Amino acid sequence: MRRSRPRKTKAKEPDVPTSKLSRRLFILTSLAVMPAAAITVYHTVVTRLAREQELHKEAAQAGKLASLELRRIVDGLEQILFTVASAPSVQDIGNANCTGYITRLSKSFSQFAGLAVTDAKGIVWCGQNGQGLGVSLADRSYFTDAARTGRFAVGTYTVGRITHRKVLPIAYPIKNDRGELSGTVVASLDLGWLGSRVREREFTARNALTIADRNGVILAREPFPERFVGTEIPAPYKKLVAARESGTIEVLSQDGTQRILGYEPATVQPSGLYVSAGIATAEAFADIRRTTYGSAAIAALGIALAYVLTWWTSRKLIQQPVGRLVQTVTAWRANQEDVRANMTERDGEFGIVGQAIDRYMDELIAARAQRLRDEQKREILAGELDHRVKNILATVQAIARQTFPGRDAEDVQEFNRRIGALSSAHHLLLQNEWQNAEIHKLVETILLPFDTRRPSAFSVSGPSIVLNSSATLALSMAFHELSTNASKYGALKSDQGQISLSWYIKQDGDEEKLFYLTWIESGGPPVSVPTRKGFGSRMIERVMTSQLHATVQIDYPYTGLCYEMHAPLDHIEATTSSDA
Repeated sequence: MRRSRPRKTKAKEPDVPTSKLSRRLFILTSLAVMPAAAITVYHTVVTRLAREQELHKEAAQAGKLASLELRRIVDGLEQILFTVASAPSVQDIGNANCTGYITRLSKSFSQFAGLAVTDAKGIVWCGQNGQGLGVSLADRSYFTDAARTGRFAVGTYTVGRITHRKVLPIAYPIKNDRGELSGTVVASLDLGWLGSRVREREFTARNALTIADRNGVILAREPFPERFVGTEIPAPYKKLVAARESGTIEVLSQDGTQRILGYEPATVQPSGLYVSAGIATAEAFADIRRTTYGSAAIAALGIALAYVLTWWTSRKLIQQPVGRLVQTVTAWRANQEDVRANMTERDGEFGIVGQAIDRYMDELIAARAQRLRDEQKREILAGELDHRVKNILATVQAIARQTFPGRDAEDVQEFNRRIGALSSAHHLLLQNEWQNAEIHKLVETILLPFDTRRPSAFSVSGPSIVLNSSATLALSMAFHELSTNASKYGALKSDQGQISLSWYIKQDGDEEKLFYLTWIESGGPPVSVPTRKGFGSRMIERVMTSQLHATVQIDYPYTGLCYEMHAPLDHIEATTSSDA
């Protein structure tokens, strides 16, 4: 018998020409000027990058040269202080001729704002024009560094305690004949003199040179020394002062000029001073910029024309076919499953795509219908299976009653209740496609027939765990046996009896996770150790051990039965895949 196929509606189709994709590509290729533009951009970028690399090398070289010049200056200062420290009037601590000697000497060295001699404790006892006598310099870093290392030391930017001027202090140790520290020669380098030495260098337009101490305080700077001397280098660039090695970086300087800096960190300089030389990028890139602007103008005109023509072509030859495909998909999302693109090879490559999409939609609808039929069959089979299992268990109960007519009716009823607990667990698993069951739901299902007192005699606590099928059946039998035992002999036999059921998960270090469960009864009749194990106790121990790899312990304290078990969580918890 032939099945009627649903009528397929054609998506609303815009009026489009039927030219082939090859013709479209020929039109786009003929109009394209992008290769010429790409060559222009590439040439400009390569030229700029090459010039930028040259500037980085020039900046690095300028920084090294400035560092060498500063090192020569510092070496000269060290030599002067060494000469002063070697003078007999200075070596002889307390010599009355020292002040006159220092005063005369300072007139010959304009670079010093102040010159003094201290004793080993840092107290000035000899100074230029007798200034600062008795002043303590013991807390100054340059004094402590010279005294500790026994070598020439350079301090940091400060306001002189004697001269009250902004200076860079330096110190040189004085040692006696035994090589022991007897004092220091301390000098204050005039930052104005240092700035004049910096200005002696030849600077091209807007280039810069900066000298700073190890704390990042600027000691000399060109241009605009009056603005920056005594201020700190901006926080984002202070890391350059303490860098581990020399380098270059492009920055926006505090005076608003974009520069490439070649820097020499204070950490690599013997003097502990930071030096950077900056080259202004605007002037360095001026020629390249003019060439770039001219090339860009020509390229922009060609690209603009190409984009206009490409837009027109793509609208007619690409956007409209794609629009038809989008309209088809949009109709499907609106549950109009009979809509099709109905495109052919005459529509070019997009027509082939449209045909493939139409075939896919036909197959998808057919598969969805088949899946719905299969799901209906599965539900029917699952219901039939549940019905047959219940019939089988009912038949087993009937056979038990007829097979043991002479046995105690209570024994037969207990057997029937165990079968009933197994049936409940089976039904609970069937609701989840025979894969798993949540532990709280299982406990509620099994304990319900025994939970007849209000308030409830049961106290249940523990985290939510999805049990696999084996754990569901085993725990259902255990809960039923424990409840039955409690109703006959334990806590449920008394109105004051209470049962605490709890479980938790524990892991020690890298060991596997374990599932722990306890059943503790209280308030019931006094408990004594039974003389033999009943069938129920043997059954739950055997099931727990064989199916869950559990360790079971049952104690009989006077206050009530205590059941404990623990098993690997892997044997308890359901996995993401279906349980066998």
